[in-house]
Amino acid sequence: MKDLSTYWCYWNNYGTVQVRSIGHKWVWLRQGSTGQFKKIRRAAWDSITKHESFMTLDECNHRLMIR
Repeated sequence: MKDLSTYWCYWNNYGTVQVRSIGHKWVWLRQGSTGQFKKIRRAAWDSITKHESFMTLDECNHRLMIR
């Protein structure tokens, strides 16, 4: 299975989300690393990415190591 993009963000609560695909109308993602993918509107995804807590998992780990 291909490597999925993983982000730390606020979606229903703080945690990681894996993104399968980002289209012009829909985004497929799942919370955590298990479970089924859900389809959300692109506008909702854009609001998630504009939140101050949104970052890739690598950025999150880097910030934790610095602290």
